[in-house]
Amino acid sequence: MAYEYKTYQLPQNIEASAKDRNTAVAEMVQQVITAQSQGGFEYFRADSFSVSTPPGCLSALFGAKHEYVTYSVLVFRKQI
Repeated sequence: MAYEYKTYQLPQNIEASAKDRNTAVAEMVQQVITAQSQGGFEYFRADSFSVSTPPGCLSALFGAKHEYVTYSVLVFRKQI
């Protein structure tokens, strides 16, 4: 079978009120999955990727290190 794939990068930080903080991520993911399924895509998996950013010229002179940020990506697929 052949598939078309689509990705959705989750925000690194999600704002939530104190009362909603326990479910904020799950609700966001549910909204994304629902929206993608309406377009014919099914949830396939989630992956995490780390991105390294070198310091700028001046920062490097003062000993700054690479910054690492991890992003979560949801992967969807649709049979073609």
